[in-house]
Amino acid sequence: MEPERLQRGCVEARERFYAWKNIWRRGLDPVNRADAAMWWHFYGINALFRREVRQPRRLPVGRRGLARRADPGPRAAGAGSRRSGGIAIRLELAVPGDPAVDVALRRLLRENPLPGKIVLAYEREPSYFAAAGLEGPFHQTLVARDVATGEVLGCANRSVRSLFVNGEARPVGYMSQLRLHPRLRRGLRLARCLVRAFELYRTLHADGAPRST
Repeated sequence: MEPERLQRGCVEARERFYAWKNIWRRGLDPVNRADAAMWWHFYGINALFRREVRQPRRLPVGRRGLARRADPGPRAAGAGSRRSGGIAIRLELAVPGDPAVDVALRRLLRENPLPGKIVLAYEREPSYFAAAGLEGPFHQTLVARDVATGEVLGCANRSVRSLFVNGEARPVGYMSQLRLHPRLRRGLRLARCLVRAFELYRTLHADGAPRST
């Protein structure tokens, strides 16, 4: 299959998936309307993804030469402080191996399992950063801090791994391990945090040349 045809098919599939009538239909599923907060967040997040489908495509999703590491400093372009629903949140890149951050991230995972009929916790004991190496040869951890207290209220990972794209092994970016403290899952805080995180991820993905759909 030609790359252009594959890209067009993926974009069209996403447009159908995030059509308003499809969002409304999926919102009626019992899982997505388990409670008022879940229902509210479902529509807000899907509206966000619907907008993203129409943004410029062919964004870089990997990096050239996995051996060339990006600066893992605590700040990055697009990071900074901003209020989110009354809480001033600062997004920053965690310094790999920082003991204090490692403890805070493991506590966040341990105390915020995935809810449902079966509560599931994805923990990383005894070291968060050691486990991150399983995601790929290159990985970064994005941290959301409460500016007032310094408490870690959220995290997400960006990694690069080799995947087959059109029959060719290429480095591809992958986002995972999204966890948020309940304080950031109220009202519009969740949507605002996700918007800022995706904007920062777009900036980080600009560090490499490989492009895909």
